[in-house]
Amino acid sequence: MLTAAGQPPKVVSEVLGHSTVSFTMDVYTEVAEELADAAASAIAAFVPRKSKIGPRRASNVPAESEGDH
Repeated sequence: MLTAAGQPPKVVSEVLGHSTVSFTMDVYTEVAEELADAAASAIAAFVPRKSKIGPRRASNVPAESEGDH
């Protein structure tokens, strides 16, 4: 519950009286659904997506008229 509440592993280890953080993380933690959701949201921020805004023309390029094709 401490991990799910955002407490650092070192704090959790000390509260439980463990000699090492690795023991605490190996034995007493599991990925809570909330943590898995947060991890998925965090990585989604780095996944490139197609822009909802269409391509833009340079402002110094004249637009084509219908007779220029």
